[in-house]
Amino acid sequence: MTEMNMCRTVSLFEYVAEEMISQEKYFCELDSGLGDGDHGVTISRGFRAAQQILQQPQETLEKLFQNVGSAMMSSMGGAIGPIYALLFQGFAQAVAGKEKIDLSAAADMFEKGASEVSIGADVQEGQKTMFDALAPAVRVLKQSAKEGKSLSEGFLAARKAAERGAEDTVDMMAKKGRARFLREKSIGHKDAGAASMAALFVSVSDFLVREEERSENRNEEN
Repeated sequence: MTEMNMCRTVSLFEYVAEEMISQEKYFCELDSGLGDGDHGVTISRGFRAAQQILQQPQETLEKLFQNVGSAMMSSMGGAIGPIYALLFQGFAQAVAGKEKIDLSAAADMFEKGASEVSIGADVQEGQKTMFDALAPAVRVLKQSAKEGKSLSEGFLAARKAAERGAEDTVDMMAKKGRARFLREKSIGHKDAGAASMAALFVSVSDFLVREEERSENRNEEN
């Protein structure tokens, strides 16, 4: 698959939402080690709100991401709500005027989203946050786009980078959020935000690989 139109993009994020909601218990278990154990509930709440937007007709890709971000902001609350709103705000800015998303556009989306998160949340790599999964995945997406890879190839590589980034948070001392008060005691726990961000990349990758396989099967049948 080289690009996605509005219909395919909506299908992608519907799949992402379902997958993120399905991992509510896992995210809560991770968060219980450093926070108050409700990260999964918050993530589920946000993606259920996103599902409502995805079921409604949208004029443009820009509007789609603006509306998803706003819905997540209003439904999630806490610190993570504004972060996901910033992420989707970045997506919207990156696709302004576009009708389709190829790997280059997707890389721009995540790069702009990451920039909005970094500035808006005052966060950077190495602080044991979701940014430790997001930033390396963005770098891989940008490189994959330069190399002319397909959407599925690019997100498969980004998925691996995000998962490695999330795993790396185990050895980090938290410097942001409530977990920073634990100081050295925060070492040895995977950050729930990084884990859920990695899960987002995993679900995007799974969807794209599945769609590519379906397309290949249809071509073989014809």
